Amino acid sequence: MLSKLTVKLALSISVLVNCLLIVVAFVAHPGKSQPESRSALGPFSIVTSPGLPPASKKYLIGFEQGRFYWTVESDMLSLNVGLSQSVTLKISPTNDHIEAVTLELNPQSGQGFYVSDLNADGIPDKKQAKMGGALQIFYGGEFIDSFVEGGRRYILKDGRKQEVVFENWRWLPIQH
Repeated sequence: MLSKLTVKLALSISVLVNCLLIVVAFVAHPGKSQPESRSALGPFSIVTSPGLPPASKKYLIGFEQGRFYWTVESDMLSLNVGLSQSVTLKISPTNDHIEAVTLELNPQSGQGFYVSDLNADGIPDKKQAKMGGALQIFYGGEFIDSFVEGGRRYILKDGRKQEVVFENWRWLPIQH
């Protein structure tokens, strides 16, 4: 059975991949024939997909000569700085509250990474390097590398292997 974390991680990755694909498709290849509508409104360039049903329409709004982009979908809003940094908000379709926040960051030195707050409570829940590497979980007030063995997630805390699970929107230790 898939855990809530697995489902949320898959959703976050899906949203980020969709954002990147939209930006690449609409910005990097503007001369290719695509089923979209483009319009300009002052400093903004707006790209829509008119053939899609209203609930699944995607919009890409670019400004500052491609320096910034907004990606808007039915339950997601993303502000992109170029192609490799963004903040993405997952919006509840029933009450319009923010359900999750993902930051995509590229520090000037070091590898880029994603930080996710899976329930938008202001406390980060996980951190993942863009090019792979260990999934870090926010446990005990700090990010700690985690690993999976036999389908279970573990951390090394104080030199001891500790099984953890994401329940009630927190990483909790499993006591055996």
